Amino acid sequence: METMNSHNETFLIAERNKIEDEYVNSLFLMNSPYPIAVIIASYFYFILKFGPQYMAHRKAYSLKNLMVVYNFIQVVYNGWFLFWLVSGNGFLQYLFSQSCFHEPLVDLNSRLTFINGVWVWFLLKVIDLLDTVIFVLRKKQNQVTFLHVYHHTSVVVSCWAHIKYVRGEQAVMIGLFNSLVHTAMYMYYLLSALGPSVQPYLWWKKHITKLQLIQFVGVTSWFIGITLGCRHRFEDKLYNGYSIAQCIMFFCLFLKFYYDSYNSNKSKLEKNKSS
Repeated sequence: METMNSHNETFLIAERNKIEDEYVNSLFLMNSPYPIAVIIASYFYFILKFGPQYMAHRKAYSLKNLMVVYNFIQVVYNGWFLFWLVSGNGFLQYLFSQSCFHEPLVDLNSRLTFINGVWVWFLLKVIDLLDTVIFVLRKKQNQVTFLHVYHHTSVVVSCWAHIKYVRGEQAVMIGLFNSLVHTAMYMYYLLSALGPSVQPYLWWKKHITKLQLIQFVGVTSWFIGITLGCRHRFEDKLYNGYSIAQCIMFFCLFLKFYYDSYNSNKSKLEKNKSS
């Protein structure tokens, strides 16, 4: 009887995985890796070669109206996603429960809702690539740093791979922290794009980077905790390890950015005052 039940469960899990795979493949950009590979390759080509060459003998585009609209959409999109995560009737509790003890035969509607939510967030990360395009068109090539480019592209690729192959609910913590941080960040960009009149109210710029550092500490702690204390599939363990490594790397890169942008400038200012 136990053997029969085991075979039945294995069959049901296989059927469930087939349903999920078919649903994922029906989503935009998810059927094949080629579309997202073309997007990433085009992104690199534009920001590193074509864009700078095109702008070399041209004046920087203002793009003020575009930036206001773009940043407003980002604030609304990130804010909505954060609200969607925390306001669902028991949905967040479901995500946390599944994050620790993955139940392969959990309610299918909950699984598909989760997959759809991650896919929507993935599309948001693809849209984020426009940040760099705007930098190039405004001749802000100094802002096209390794940190900026690696952060944007790695998140897109990681999110695509997660939806395609892992689909573990433990990624919920990344969405929670990231949506909160990006809502604040794009709110700053939105206000900044409105012009000099709001500049006196943008004193909190450096605190956005602090919020990002807190994000990486929080997400790293989350993944370490569930890796040590929970039951996971092999692919979940690989994803957890990858996420921990990425968060540590991003923490170091953002910490260096914070020091170079704020502490070093403060030291230079104090040195100039004393001389």
